[in-house]
Amino acid sequence: MIGEPFDGEWLMCAPIDMPRVVKGSRTSECARCGGAVWIAPSGRDILREHPQTRVCCIPCAGVMQSENEQRGGVNVAIPLTDAQVVEAAAALRAGDL
Repeated sequence: MIGEPFDGEWLMCAPIDMPRVVKGSRTSECARCGGAVWIAPSGRDILREHPQTRVCCIPCAGVMQSENEQRGGVNVAIPLTDAQVVEAAAALRAGDL
C-alpha cells in the first residue's frame, strides 16, 4: 500500500526526526513514503474510530494532496479533535513541543 494513490481521509503526523513529540506518542509509517512518523495518543484514537484513515508524514502531505488533485481525486485531512487541541496545548505548556 505504500505509495499507492488514495482518495480518502488521512492523518498528518510528524516525522520521527522531529525533536519533540507529544508524551505517549508511538511510531508508525507514512502510507506514501514509508518513513517513520510519530502518532500521538489522540491520533491513535482517531485511527481506532476511523480505521480506513491513512497516516501521512508532514513532508508527504502536500505532495499527496497535489498528486490526488491532479488526477481528480480528493484527500480529506481529518480536522483536529478537541483531544488533539488539549494534548498539543499541554505539550506546549510543558515545553515538549
